[in-house]
Amino acid sequence: ANKIMILNPMWNESIKKLVKTAAYKLGVSPYSLFAKLDKLIYMEKGGFVNRRRDDDEDYRVLGKSVLGTLLIQMPSKFTGGELTIYNSAEDVDEESFQFTLGAGDEASYSCHFACYFSDCEYEMTKLRSGSRV
Repeated sequence: ANKIMILNPMWNESIKKLVKTAAYKLGVSPYSLFAKLDKLIYMEKGGFVNRRRDDDEDYRVLGKSVLGTLLIQMPSKFTGGELTIYNSAEDVDEESFQFTLGAGDEASYSCHFACYFSDCEYEMTKLRSGSRV
């Protein structure tokens, strides 16, 4: 992630706005949150992510605990690859939420995002065609 440069002059301002939106959706105050690029994932046809939860060491950034993940998908042309987030708190039945992230023509020209708390598990189904970043 340290070798990646985003040259769009509007990127940082857009990320600040997106962090506020994600905070609202997660029900937390946006004033104590910030986003830091951690990983860049490129997925081609046939790619998928098995159900998993990130390791605890993934959840320390700049010496601070990480509240969750903000996944940003760059404009990409693909089908399939749905993201499912699993929320399985101890005192409630497991819930899951599925996101298409704009699969099909919708993702070709705009970014899509999903956010989830660090204690959630997630998976991405197999990409049926195309590629995504």
